Amino acid sequence: MILLTPPGAMVTRDILSREIRRTLPRVTSPPGFLLRDYLASCERRFIRRALRHTRGNVTRAAALMGLSRVSLTKKMKKYGLRRSARGRGSVR
Repeated sequence: MILLTPPGAMVTRDILSREIRRTLPRVTSPPGFLLRDYLASCERRFIRRALRHTRGNVTRAAALMGLSRVSLTKKMKKYGLRRSARGRGSVR
């Protein structure tokens, strides 16, 4: 079978006939192998490192990372990070 498409066009499953879709293998990623999961993990570690470096000072950590304080605070909430009440500068 030959499929002709305009230059730069992408062939996706939804444009193929049902007959052809049945013959295609299902591609799934194993757990923990998605790029977005890896990038989220890296971002979380990077934020923790910046907060440790600034002894928990969110404003300074945000400036160090090139973010606004509001953006860093949102990311901290997204990853469940907060400054610990136990000791100055520790991050949980």
